[in-house]
Parts: sequence; structure tokens; C-alpha cells
Amino acid sequence: MNKDFVRVCYEEFDPIRLFEDAPMRFHTTFRIGGPADLLFYPKNTEEVQKIIRLAKKYDEPVTWLGNGSNILVRDGGIRGLVIRFSHKMEDISHEGEALIVGAGALL
Repeated sequence: MNKDFVRVCYEEFDPIRLFEDAPMRFHTTFRIGGPADLLFYPKNTEEVQKIIRLAKKYDEPVTWLGNGSNILVRDGGIRGLVIRFSHKMEDISHEGEALIVGAGALL
């Protein structure tokens, strides 16, 4: 993992929502799996867009994670950035006949 990318993430986002070497067993229903290089809990769509731009700039791979149901993470973990959608992004609204559902909403 690029240390400059990690440093910029800590500068741009609330450090309480960034986790280095995060054991993925705490984030999946099977409770197994090695660490993610960097795990991030975004609070809104703008943060998702911003961290994706940063990951692209530093050539870091990105993995998306919802509620962690039925996900197997290898013992070697996940390289790069893992974006974990949580209850912070569970807004549900509608515009006309379209339903807008946040990525953290449970189905």
C-alpha cells in the first residue's frame, strides 16, 4: 500500500473512519478472513467520490463491501482500499417514480 495514499486519506477524512490492516473477519458474516490494507467507512456520496479519485491517483485497487453477507476473504486479506458501506449511508427517498436508496441500506 502506498504510504502517501494513506497519509492523504488521514488528512482528508476523519481518522476514526479509517482502519489500517483491518481484520476482515469482523466485517463478514462468516467471521473469517485476513486484513484489508485500508478500510474506510464513508459518511456520504461525496466522500466516496473523493476517496475513489485519490485511490485512482495513487493507483490503489478498490474493493466495495456492503453488509459482508456471504463474503469469503482469503487469509492473505485484501490489497488496497476497502470501502465499507454502513448505516451512515442508508437514506431512502424518491424522485417522481424513481426510488433512491443509499448503498448502506439493508435489503
